[in-house]
Amino acid sequence: MTKSRGSYERQRVRMTAAAIDCAAAMIADGKFAGRRPEILDADTLGLTLRITRSSGTWYSRHRKGTYRLGSMDALTLPAARLAAARARTDVEAGLKPREDLAVFERVLEKGRQRL
Repeated sequence: MTKSRGSYERQRVRMTAAAIDCAAAMIADGKFAGRRPEILDADTLGLTLRITRSSGTWYSRHRKGTYRLGSMDALTLPAARLAAARARTDVEAGLKPREDLAVFERVLEKGRQRL
């Protein structure tokens, strides 16, 4: 099912490595037909991948706010799912997850640099 909201076109799918590869190809091409896409993960409540011409960014959407999880380059799908679940738990406990999410992204980026 595809929905439009603002300048993004949302589509809910069961995220897989193939869906992430497709998003990366869209970024590499830099061409979108119509509105910029947002892909919502059917398996993880609130997990959204927003794609622009230059990058992909993971977000966690919650009725109390939207939280940036990190870039598609820094967070793999499993890491994004974990970050979204932790952010949701924090929000529901009355905590603000932004600082912890920023630390999580930086740690993952440093780990990738060592590879």
